[in-house]
Amino acid sequence: RLSGVLRYSGPELNISVHDRSVFLGQPLILQGHVLGNPRPAVVWQHPRGHTLVDDGVNIYTHYG
Repeated sequence: RLSGVLRYSGPELNISVHDRSVFLGQPLILQGHVLGNPRPAVVWQHPRGHTLVDDGVNIYTHYG
């Protein structure tokens, strides 16, 4: 018999993005914190809809 309460919460996003200029080949780091239960999926997208993943983009997600 299981006892306890499952608590669900909508995702909370805390990210501060400012306009930045970088030269081709320079690294750019975007950081933010996402909370939610169940754990939200994190996907970075361009405003035109395509996902920002290709050979020159590395995305790391740290949960904890």
